[in-house]
Amino acid sequence: MPSEGTSLIVQAMPLKDDADVLHGGIAVLRDVTADRRSLDAVERLSNAVETERETIKDQSTEMRLAGLVQNRLYPQPLRREGIDIAGAAAPAKETGGDYYDYLRMREGRLGIVVADVSGHGLGAALIMVATRAALRSCADMPIGLDGILDRVNATLLSDLESGRFVTMFLASLDTRTLTLTYSNAGHPFGYVLDRAGEVKRVMESTRIPLGIMPHWKGQRVPSIPLERGDVLVLLTDGILESVGADGNAFGVRRALALVKEHRLEPAQQILDQLLKGVHASREGVAQEDDMTAVICKVEDVP
Repeated sequence: MPSEGTSLIVQAMPLKDDADVLHGGIAVLRDVTADRRSLDAVERLSNAVETERETIKDQSTEMRLAGLVQNRLYPQPLRREGIDIAGAAAPAKETGGDYYDYLRMREGRLGIVVADVSGHGLGAALIMVATRAALRSCADMPIGLDGILDRVNATLLSDLESGRFVTMFLASLDTRTLTLTYSNAGHPFGYVLDRAGEVKRVMESTRIPLGIMPHWKGQRVPSIPLERGDVLVLLTDGILESVGADGNAFGVRRALALVKEHRLEPAQQILDQLLKGVHASREGVAQEDDMTAVICKVEDVP
């Protein structure tokens, strides 16, 4: 390639007399510097695009791997002493901030938790993992549900950036006496449906979300006696606020109607039908938030 300032003859014409004697010529010259710069710019842009493409490819692979790792943290369906539990989490991206788990608690109690980190994506997923670790580290301590949430709250206060928070519904189920206790840190209400599919208990919020304020005293609520055939329904707002093709949110009413319709089926089938209903309502509308649900059914035969 010619150097900067080089001129090239791009057109030439001889000057001759009538006797066809050459006396000179006319040439059109063009500086190729601009061409050189243009070609260099194109080459640099091409290299940058290729580098960016490889970076995006690497990031996409990393996100998929992170999603696979996160999925492995979720528990498998559980059947124990007449209790049938199934849960599912569907992140809006490869990773998400929703969380559900089943915990071993004192005196043989079964812990059930559903939580939602504000936001979604990789940042929310990392907070979810930290929340899971903090909760599991103290789930079997003799400090009650509010004491457990106080400890998780303290951990999150030291780790979360401003504006981040976690809503959490934590329940403790005595599988021998079928007694349920709970603490709800700003999470969507939980519901207990009876054998007929009617709502027998609404479990409202008892404290503010975690990671906002220290030393928050939660509201105490009485234990809930469960009976054979009862169904516990725990959801995140991604399901309740899922917007369908008609522009309306899926809502609590439709969610509980599906649970009622399939209440006689195992927990996994109830869950599958619920999520199927949510997806069907969207009719191709993109999922905007993480969606998580846990169904806990008290079986007729222990």
